[in-house]
Amino acid sequence: RVTGDCTGNNSNVSNGKTHYMIGQNEFAQWKVTIPSNAFSVGVNEKHVLSRQMCNDAFKLLDIKIDPSCEYLIEDLSRVSANEKGSIDKKDQSLTHLSDCFRYIIHNYFKKRLILQ
Repeated sequence: RVTGDCTGNNSNVSNGKTHYMIGQNEFAQWKVTIPSNAFSVGVNEKHVLSRQMCNDAFKLLDIKIDPSCEYLIEDLSRVSANEKGSIDKKDQSLTHLSDCFRYIIHNYFKKRLILQ
């Protein structure tokens, strides 16, 4: 599995290609297609629902974060929501690891959380 930006088209580009596109090109030589793991909700609701899903994951699933993951723990404890309920991305030092955590939750636990 490959996790990352939920659309596979984040703003990190190199020579006109996103990291997702570069990965797809590399895997294509072995005839492997990387599936899109897009979190299919409207753009405005995406972060609100994503944040709620992750909060539910901690309540409903037995999730443990190893203490050695100190940067993830710090990120998760400091990241906040803005006035619209979306994840506040103003502080560039935050959200990278919590975003990765969200992508993992979406990929591996979304069906279990939606059915709860």
